[in-house]
Amino acid sequence: MNCLFGKCSELEEVDISNIKFSSYFKKFTRIFEGCVKLHTIKGIENLYVKNITDISSAFRDCKNLKADISKWSIPIFCTITCAFMHTNSKIFKKPDILKKK
Repeated sequence: MNCLFGKCSELEEVDISNIKFSSYFKKFTRIFEGCVKLHTIKGIENLYVKNITDISSAFRDCKNLKADISKWSIPIFCTITCAFMHTNSKIFKKPDILKKK
């Protein structure tokens, strides 16, 4: 999945809680990139990500997004280049694997 909502600069809220992603879902690249007004993604915490291989720029520039994906089980080999660039770490909780030790 690439750029599903990318560059939707006026998007403020989206509900993905009823979207079913299969185990074949491998890429989550640039899916919300550039959604500068986006503050809520309902259902993001329950997204199936165990087979994800690439989340590059997925949330890039989502500076108003308040989300908790800390329970995501992202594979250690997943590409995360710029996935969280220009996000607000005070309101956007990332998975443990991405936290600095």
